[in-house]
Amino acid sequence: MKYERQFQKDHSSKSISFIQNAFNHFLFDGGFPETVAANNDLQKRILSDYVDLIIYRDVIERYGIKNNALLKHLIKYSFTNIGTLVSFTKLFNDLKSQGFKLGKDTLFEYFSYLNEAYALFSVPIFRNSIKEEQRNPKKIYSIDNGFKSIFDSSFSPDFGKLYENISFLHLRRQTKEVYYFKQNQEVDFYSIVNGKKIIANISYNISDMQTKKRELEGLGEAMEFFHSQTGYLITKDEEQVIKQRGRKIFIVPLWKWLLENS
Repeated sequence: MKYERQFQKDHSSKSISFIQNAFNHFLFDGGFPETVAANNDLQKRILSDYVDLIIYRDVIERYGIKNNALLKHLIKYSFTNIGTLVSFTKLFNDLKSQGFKLGKDTLFEYFSYLNEAYALFSVPIFRNSIKEEQRNPKKIYSIDNGFKSIFDSSFSPDFGKLYENISFLHLRRQTKEVYYFKQNQEVDFYSIVNGKKIIANISYNISDMQTKKRELEGLGEAMEFFHSQTGYLITKDEEQVIKQRGRKIFIVPLWKWLLENS
């Protein structure tokens, strides 16, 4: 297989072990240089300071925000729900029921401010018209995986969402045009990088055959729609090539995919 041959050629088993260990730190702690060598408590303080800078300098001061409580709630909501489909109408109704005073325009504005500050990214569904894109929920992603840890009190990490956020950031570094796709089934990402169509599903664990079947079927549907011969199923550690009707789906660990497609 392409990935295996290349890595055996370019990397020793020791260097691969080093890469995997560094990737695990990146997955949970994020990629800000100041946090790399810091202990866990210091990392969280640094990340909390960054969030405060985003809130107060990049958003509140710049845009003259009045509803600080709403903005802080949106930031916490967004960083703990990376990779999640968000319906702004539903979110608006939920916030109203919680006692927040806001209009729909305010909600849209605050999210746009966070996007402009590069704290969050909103990914639309792929459609042939902007109106259709706007009518569908968007998926939200964070500028750094580490931000999830300072707001999320869960004892078990959501590996799937952490993997998905890293995958989005990897694509976003290469192009602004990143979408999710859905017909019968949802596919996590569709984008074009350097003239090449990238169609990818992210699934941390595909040991369950039904999960694997669903992910492959979704990719096959998207590949047929976009007339693409190649798709990717990004996982924790499985590696395989699946051939379907003249097309190839590469099942590959995320850490390898990041290096191969940099």
